[in-house]
This record gives sequence, structure tokens and C-alpha cells, in this order.
Amino acid sequence: MTLNLVEFEMDPLAAVSAPRFHCEGPFITLEGRFPASVAAGLARAGELVVVSRAGLDRLAAANVNTLATPAWPRPGPGPDPRSAGVAFTA
Repeated sequence: MTLNLVEFEMDPLAAVSAPRFHCEGPFITLEGRFPASVAAGLARAGELVVVSRAGLDRLAAANVNTLATPAWPRPGPGPDPRSAGVAFTA
């Protein structure tokens, strides 16, 4: 999520909503919204890949909520759609 904000200059909501992966242990778990070509490419590279049935998988990826201040290039709230997070603006 931080890479999405900083490197790809996504707004906070887009950054926390982007597909995520988890890669601890022997498997790489991908949320179901990743293109099939990503899983296939990882498998061809010798990785053990599990694709979640859920598009937004609370178990495959951590829940993150963020808020970028007006000084940030793309301010705004970023509640994670995987959780019950909400955003407030002043």
C-alpha cells in the first residue's frame, strides 16, 4: 500500500483497494482480482501459488486504513474495503 502511494502516486483509496498478495511460508497467496497471467507467471518461475476465491480477501492480506493529509500530493481518506474501516474528513 505504501508503495502504491509513494511510487505509483495513487490516491489513498485506490492504494488500499488494489489487489494484494501474501508471501510468507511456502506459498504466495494472491487475491482473486489478480489477472490469471500473474499466477501463471509465478508458477512458471517455480513458485507455489494459491489464488483466493475472494476478490477482497481479509485472510490473504492485512487490513490497512490510511489518510493522506492535504500536504500529500493526493490527499483523501483510504478505508480498506476488506474491513469495516470508515473514513472521516474534517
